[in-house]
Amino acid sequence: MSDDIFEKFKSSFYDLLPSSSQNLNIAAGVSGGADSVCLLLLLNRLFKQELSTRNCTLSVVTVNHHMRSENETNFDTLFVQNLCSSLQIPCFTVDLERGLVDKTAVQRGGGFEEAARFLRYNAFESYISKNNISVFCLAHNENDFYETALMRLFQGSTSLSLNESRGVFIRPLLHISREQIEAYLRENNQSYCTDSTNFDDRFYRNNIRLNLVPLLDQKFPSWKKGLLSFCSKTESKSLKFEQFIPAKLFCDLSLEQKKEALCSLYNQKGYSGRVSGVFLEDVSHEISKAFYLSKTFEKTFGGYTIKFEKNRIFLEKGLKKPTENGFFAIIEEDGVYSFPFGQADIKKDENCIRITLESGTVTLDHDYPFIVRSPMTGDSNKKNLFLVEKL
Repeated sequence: MSDDIFEKFKSSFYDLLPSSSQNLNIAAGVSGGADSVCLLLLLNRLFKQELSTRNCTLSVVTVNHHMRSENETNFDTLFVQNLCSSLQIPCFTVDLERGLVDKTAVQRGGGFEEAARFLRYNAFESYISKNNISVFCLAHNENDFYETALMRLFQGSTSLSLNESRGVFIRPLLHISREQIEAYLRENNQSYCTDSTNFDDRFYRNNIRLNLVPLLDQKFPSWKKGLLSFCSKTESKSLKFEQFIPAKLFCDLSLEQKKEALCSLYNQKGYSGRVSGVFLEDVSHEISKAFYLSKTFEKTFGGYTIKFEKNRIFLEKGLKKPTENGFFAIIEEDGVYSFPFGQADIKKDENCIRITLESGTVTLDHDYPFIVRSPMTGDSNKKNLFLVEKL
């Protein structure tokens, strides 16, 4: 059994890597529960067998939310630290201020579970940024997949699936059940912590896990197969946008669909963090208002700016605004355009776009739309009179 689970984990892990398995800084979120302890053991085994010879590193992040009694939360943290020490794996501990989860829940209006998740991912993302982490492993398993799908279904979400990867975050246990995880730990004589709040069905996920799932298992034994098929169909119909979102289409969507569409822009730009639900909801309302009032709109989150111009919604990464003497233009079709540096004849020719100037021709290897702007501080090439960026 142990070898079967390890091989299944190993296959999933390598499938989810963003590139080769050389020179990777790998980290994992470990709480001390069965899922994350199993993840750590599997990673440690893989690291010793293969990854250590490929110039990879392995480290752990554990977050103490201080939501339970001091004795229980401190015990879990100490357990993870001691386990990492015994495996000779560096462990970084994040201690959240007691009461911070409650304050955040009030501020964000999404409940304690959402607030704890928000703060936990903030801690993970900070660690990723400071330590140049290539891959961050999360311990969600097959049971979590189905529980999440049920939760999102009842919340009216258009996207039910718990994805195997998102940016640097991967979930290599997503095809391994909780029963298999506990069996693996028993076979390896490995203890783990049990969160006392796991049995409190006032929490939304616990209510699904403790009350609904057992009922479905008893009354509808094949419910998982049907839900998986439904998730696949809804994902295939899910709204995904790469370069921009037509504003009219956006305004006709439901609020959940609008948030999903904006998230797709972040994903396509390679953003690895979690985009605030409050931010997405606020932007959705503001863009709709700007569309109907024929105004422009922009707002920044995570180093990216969502902009609404010319009936298109698009995302810019780290694009500084031109100075007062600079210029900025979105080019969407063939034509002759006037810029501060002179006229430019822009035309699509076969598989490329040509910008013809008095001084010569510039060839682009991408399609419309794109941005023409003045050089600014921080640009690597300041000798050009203008710069072109794909939108």
